[in-house]
Amino acid sequence: MPTLHHYIDAAIAVAIMLTLSVVAGFLAFGLTDDRSAIAATMVAVLLLSGAVLMFRTWLSSSSAVKPKEPGMP
Repeated sequence: MPTLHHYIDAAIAVAIMLTLSVVAGFLAFGLTDDRSAIAATMVAVLLLSGAVLMFRTWLSSSSAVKPKEPGMP
């Protein structure tokens, strides 16, 4: 079941990224009618939120307890 847990976590992360991207798109639409600027804003927020989530995952995995090597008490 750990694999299923990883898929669920990944789906939640993608949903968070897409939600933030859509919200940023609506905010950009309120400021401008330029479709290329709106698309660029949505892509930038999607990538930035993905980078933040990946960095948080990296930080939490680097502080995890490492297994002991054989022969170590």
